Amino acid sequence: MATRCGLERMTQLGRPIPLDDTAHTRRILLVEDSDDDARLIELQLSEGHTEVFALRRVKTMAQVQALAQANSFHPDVVLLDLNLPDASGIAGVQRCRAVVDAPIVVLTALDDQAANHAVIESGAEDYLPKGGDGAALRRAVRYAMLRYQRDRDARLATAVFSHAHEGIMILNPSGIIIDVNPALSRISGYSAGELIGQHPRMLLSKAHKAESYATLWQKMLTQGAWQGERTNRHKDGRDYTAWESMTPCRNAQGRILQFIGVMSDITERKEAEALVLQSTELLRTAIDAIDEAFVLYDTSDRMVFCNDKYRLLYATRADLITPGVSFEEVIREGVRHGQYPAALGREEAWVMERMAQHRCANSVLSQRLDDGRVLRIIERRLPDGGTVGFRIDITDLMQATEEALAANLAKSRFLAIMSHEIRTPMNGILGMAQLLLAPSLSETDRLDYAQTVLSSGQSLLGLLNDILDLSKIEAGKFQLDLADLNPAQLLQDTQALFAGAARNKGLTLSVAWLGPAGQRYRSDGHRLRQMLTNLVGNAIKFTVAGQIHIEATEIEREDQDDQDVTLEFAVTDTGLGIAADKIDLLFKPFSQADSSITRQFGGTGLGLSIVSSLARLLGGETGVESELGQGSRFWFRVGAERALTVSTRLPTPGNPAENDSNMVATSADYKRARGTLSGHILVVEDNSVNALVIEGLLEHLGMQVHLAHDGQQALSLLQTHTCTPDLILMDLQMPVMDGYASTQAIRQWEQTRPGSATPIIALTADAFEEDRQRCLAVGMDDFLTKPIALAALVSALEKWLPEANQQATTPASTAPPQTLDWPRFEVALAKLMPLLALNKFDAIAQVEALQAMAANTALSPALMDAANAVKNLRFSQAAADLERLVAQHRPAAPG
Repeated sequence: MATRCGLERMTQLGRPIPLDDTAHTRRILLVEDSDDDARLIELQLSEGHTEVFALRRVKTMAQVQALAQANSFHPDVVLLDLNLPDASGIAGVQRCRAVVDAPIVVLTALDDQAANHAVIESGAEDYLPKGGDGAALRRAVRYAMLRYQRDRDARLATAVFSHAHEGIMILNPSGIIIDVNPALSRISGYSAGELIGQHPRMLLSKAHKAESYATLWQKMLTQGAWQGERTNRHKDGRDYTAWESMTPCRNAQGRILQFIGVMSDITERKEAEALVLQSTELLRTAIDAIDEAFVLYDTSDRMVFCNDKYRLLYATRADLITPGVSFEEVIREGVRHGQYPAALGREEAWVMERMAQHRCANSVLSQRLDDGRVLRIIERRLPDGGTVGFRIDITDLMQATEEALAANLAKSRFLAIMSHEIRTPMNGILGMAQLLLAPSLSETDRLDYAQTVLSSGQSLLGLLNDILDLSKIEAGKFQLDLADLNPAQLLQDTQALFAGAARNKGLTLSVAWLGPAGQRYRSDGHRLRQMLTNLVGNAIKFTVAGQIHIEATEIEREDQDDQDVTLEFAVTDTGLGIAADKIDLLFKPFSQADSSITRQFGGTGLGLSIVSSLARLLGGETGVESELGQGSRFWFRVGAERALTVSTRLPTPGNPAENDSNMVATSADYKRARGTLSGHILVVEDNSVNALVIEGLLEHLGMQVHLAHDGQQALSLLQTHTCTPDLILMDLQMPVMDGYASTQAIRQWEQTRPGSATPIIALTADAFEEDRQRCLAVGMDDFLTKPIALAALVSALEKWLPEANQQATTPASTAPPQTLDWPRFEVALAKLMPLLALNKFDAIAQVEALQAMAANTALSPALMDAANAVKNLRFSQAAADLERLVAQHRPAAPG
């Protein structure tokens, strides 16, 4: 059967079979340009009785390449004629090998051993002379296929060895390198020639000891293989990290034939892992450093990580809070320990609600724990489905919020009380003022109405002073003034101050010093007077009948030689008493035990807060024991130091004032002042009511008065000589030009003209020491506070008016000293001492009233130092000077 180019035939014993029955068919590609040779080969192949061949014939190497490119025929064997029209000899074999992946059997007409050997070397599996028998041809086909398969495995192993990314070295049974692949040279830096014949230990870094290889070999031989990380030294001297394995290859008898070592350079991976580890540690450190508790749950809601603050928040479950625990397990354990007050009595429902909030994972909620702490819980879902949570301790914030709300409520109540306290005297002032406008008033009614207006105004002034005291304490502007004091005398002074008020209510007022007789102590006596005054005033206010007892003692000391002591002052009354649940509110500002009782008896609720603050400033504390309906005992303790001197003068009870007439201007006061004062006064005041009041007072004193409504107008009056005053009363807060700027301008103008400077006295409602100092700094000479007391005004006029000064310097021989009215003087002194103790600016007016009483008496010069101390706000020095002055000049008791 002839086979032409492109014709396929399937032959078995001369019988054609279907072309697709190729399960055991060997595909033969015959490359032969001779038709006769091709028919002979086809005939020889068909003689086989056990084999089936599919033969395809082509005549040129170009046709072989076309078949390979078309990928349409995949031969099991190629029968290649050695002499083709387009390829011959070894070149033809090489071209065929390049395009066909199959064994090649070369057919040649010459039986030349040298040529045949060259054919095998060029890539053919066998060669066969043409014209031989069919059995030899079929046998050559079978052997070529077997030889090609064997060689293919070897070629594959060689390809793997040569092209592997991992370094591979082959060692002989003695552990000497006999072959390496290119990758090992690339990793180590050594060429194959440098490595072959060497021991692998040459690759080790100095980080490993030489004997470490002995350990490696021992493990490999006992365990069948070894693998692990090693640090090797590159040829260039740098270290690198390698992952290595070593495996022995044995024959069927177990004898080691060779060792196979595989190496991967994992330096970059290790560096990347180190960076990841460093970043992770840095992140963990940062998370541990934040103030909030942090926790991370994975997509299965199991804990991945939490910081120490999270564990501390849930200390009762610390053993459970470990990676892997589920969120539900954590909260159920907390419920079991009673850590969530909100879950008590409804545990399962609370767990379900909490789980729902957690699954939402975009929630912010507050959670109160059993130890009182309050947490703000923030949970957020991550892109990978995990959950990150923060726990922020907001206990202080919640407490501050609650306290702020309570303080706001207290202040609201305080404002309501203040409204009552202000409106009550204001009603008296406005009501009496309207009555004073009524026609045909009797002199008695007129004086009564005026007295009511004055007393109501004094009540408002007292309220203002309490608020100023509280603001000073809260601003930290209170300063201690330590001096020696006699507690027994302090108690007697307090008794004298309140004797009249107690007697008016039918109360018994008693005092007792229970400490060492005559012992003096170093402390702030004026603060102590202020504290006692508050306590006794409250006791009288809230006691309807019975008695009030004031006592003080020195707390017993462990070391009798210790000069540091604690003094306790207590005020006991038989008043209303206080309910136990209200006691904690007593010493807080703006808080009162019972606002309904306060409405009945009056008061702002500031006094006890001031007492408590002062006690702390003096190193002590306050307290109260009370029983509702039975009375109360208020006490405070302060730190003090025993003085080295002991008082030899026994305390003497003061003469209680029968009324406040010494603080109210009388007709006699006006007449006495008119006899000593004269002059021209410029009043600079923008408020018409205040101007009217001051103008009226001055005119009743016999002064000529000129008014200016602002500082600029006053300056213009002086510069144009429209007004040439003997003294200027200057308000501070005014439009156009205030008192400060006006005074500076006046002083600058005065420097341009001859003559002495005109005295300027500040006239203001600003009652702080810094206001007084600022007035003096801009050139003012003195300081008067509103509301203006007549006695203070008279004293200032006497001090600064030229004619008054001239009369004051008249020789004593022309005006013989007068006799001092001591009972009246001591009544006024008893009023002054508590004002000094409380640092009240009213003390300035009161000391000026004392000066007026002592005018033209032997006491007048001695009183000057104490008066100056008061006007310069040195209240403690003034009190000491007055005590010394009275002790020296008080007339002896008759008999």
